Amino acid sequence: AAKHAEMAKSLRQSGRFREAIVEYGQALEARPNDLDALTALGDLFNVYNQPGKSAQYYAKAVAAAGPKAGDELLVRLGNVLNKSGEVNKAIE
Repeated sequence: AAKHAEMAKSLRQSGRFREAIVEYGQALEARPNDLDALTALGDLFNVYNQPGKSAQYYAKAVAAAGPKAGDELLVRLGNVLNKSGEVNKAIE
């Protein structure tokens, strides 16, 4: 999992987002609650203007973080929910 996560991070930094998505997905197969991978996938799907998928990954990241979910992560989730037209969920 760590190997896939490192490769994904490198690909993301190089602007190779589609390949990074695949690597992060493989990292999650081994560690489904990997907060960094879940957040990164939320970010990447947001880049591709897929707020629904982005929200799914951010929501999983919030659940994985539990009470330690930071404001930044919650704001990201709220923003993509708003972007996808789910204003009521964003307000929650």
